[in-house]
Amino acid sequence: MEENVNKIEISLPEIDHSASEAFRLVRTSLLYTGASKVIAITSCLPDEGKTVVATQLAAQFATLGKKVLLIDCDLRKPKIKKMLDIKGNYNGLSEALSSQTDFSIYSTNVDKLYLMLAGKIPPNSSELISNGRMEKMLKVLRDKFDYIIIDTPPIVGAVDIQIIGTMVEGVVLVFRSGYVKMAMAKKIIRQLERNDIRIVGAVLNGVKKYDKDYYYYYYEY
Repeated sequence: MEENVNKIEISLPEIDHSASEAFRLVRTSLLYTGASKVIAITSCLPDEGKTVVATQLAAQFATLGKKVLLIDCDLRKPKIKKMLDIKGNYNGLSEALSSQTDFSIYSTNVDKLYLMLAGKIPPNSSELISNGRMEKMLKVLRDKFDYIIIDTPPIVGAVDIQIIGTMVEGVVLVFRSGYVKMAMAKKIIRQLERNDIRIVGAVLNGVKKYDKDYYYYYYEY
């Protein structure tokens, strides 16, 4: 398994103090969920903020001195490369899962934060994820990192999280306030639980306070 010596320069999106404090609370909550060190981040629908949560959460764990790997496993519409303002082209998860390259892990200019990008968008992401290589990879990487944070596709319209959820130790659901109906959220939770996927919590994104600040709240199941 390859770990590139060259660093990728990344630029984390700026967030205000209240959001930063909320992410620290999410991090603290996850620290006390038991043996959850391989965590998938997902949402019901697109544009709920799951990628923001994944990147900020990974950075928060890194600030504690934890060795963290952030994986972009949204092979349908990857966003981490753009969100972190990464320049250039890099091999990623899709090339590795299709046996074109070894698994490429890049260090970054953020201390303790490592990155595996999505790579090129494949025509068959669910087949790639379920071919056995990713499960083997995660078993190896679990011993090399303190935390592995995986950004996955939204649940509606994709089966990817149903596959990935069986490989990780916990799933965090991201809900955008006023965007997803309660009935859909409950249906998604029941669906995951029926497949023995462990939900360790949920982040409610986009909640307004005093019509000014946006907060992130964490709920543990």
